[in-house]
Amino acid sequence: MAVAAVPLIDNFTSVFTAFDPYHEYFITPLSGGLVNFTVRVNISDPTEEHECLFGSARSVVAKYAPAYVASIGESAPFSQYRQASILPTFKSSDRSTRSCFALQAVCQHKYSRHVGFGKCQNMDKWLVSGPDVEAAAKVGAKFGEFLARLDVSLNLFEHFDNPSIHELIFGYAIAPIESHLLKCGYDPSDAAFVGKLCIAMHERQQVRLKRFEGAVFGIGDSWPRSFLVDGTSYDIKPSVVDWEFAGMISPLIDLAQLCAHLYLLCQTSSPEVKSRVKKYTLAMVRAHHNQAPEWHYKAEYRADAWLLFGREIIINTIEMEWWGGDEVRKQADMKMLGGQGAAFVTDAKRRGNQVGALFEDVFDTLC
Repeated sequence: MAVAAVPLIDNFTSVFTAFDPYHEYFITPLSGGLVNFTVRVNISDPTEEHECLFGSARSVVAKYAPAYVASIGESAPFSQYRQASILPTFKSSDRSTRSCFALQAVCQHKYSRHVGFGKCQNMDKWLVSGPDVEAAAKVGAKFGEFLARLDVSLNLFEHFDNPSIHELIFGYAIAPIESHLLKCGYDPSDAAFVGKLCIAMHERQQVRLKRFEGAVFGIGDSWPRSFLVDGTSYDIKPSVVDWEFAGMISPLIDLAQLCAHLYLLCQTSSPEVKSRVKKYTLAMVRAHHNQAPEWHYKAEYRADAWLLFGREIIINTIEMEWWGGDEVRKQADMKMLGGQGAAFVTDAKRRGNQVGALFEDVFDTLC
């Protein structure tokens, strides 16, 4: 994915200065974003005593939400209300659903300024950084419980619609499946078949959602960089960010998308990192299975989750960098991972009839 240049860095500085003029602000663009322009803001010590908007934080993340997908441009319009419209709903909702989670707050939302603030330590980087496996399991269980309970007491899908995401998701994550498999060296006729299965699943879900059949509220962009971890192993503070794709989805979709990224992280990491990712993921899927309503695990939703799991493995094998510039390993792994993703897609219906925690058998056997 190409990283778009952050426009008008000075504008971030001026916005922060308007919020709190008693600091200096140093802006560094961040990579990896698709729909927003995102920067890290390092904050100097205050020039005089005052009630600081940022508390004791000296490093925060700011996002500018343009009226289009940042990495594509004006040819892909996207609502500027995306995150600002959902976060106030959490503020007024049943706090028990958050399960001690930190969520972003909207500091200011105007047509001319769309900036959010928050501390940032991405889940994937946290797992790579070396937490012990017990801490990884603890965080995994917390995120699994959060995803399971996200819709249960809020029924947010009844109050929040996000129609602009569906065409974008189709164009970015579904339509390219066949061509991505060809890049992985997959047989052309088999690649076409897998692509058709993914399109059929998307169309099937859209029909269900239009009838409000099996609808739940979900993050919609559930990948490791939407999940943040802060604190020590004795005082872990999980957070969830990036709600611009949030809206009505089918059950298990957020879990499946996140697990696909974790599968790729497992398959491309050292044994030490793999053990932590495995422990984290198993704790997450088991907690989700224990906490989610039983109907979320109906066979049809499980089958769709397995298909999406495979689809996301295919997409992100191509779209993300897992190999640190090692082209030889990349070419070898792409063929393997593309084939594995395709196998999950074609076997989704059978796997949907299984019971127990989703993806448990896959991660349990990774070594």
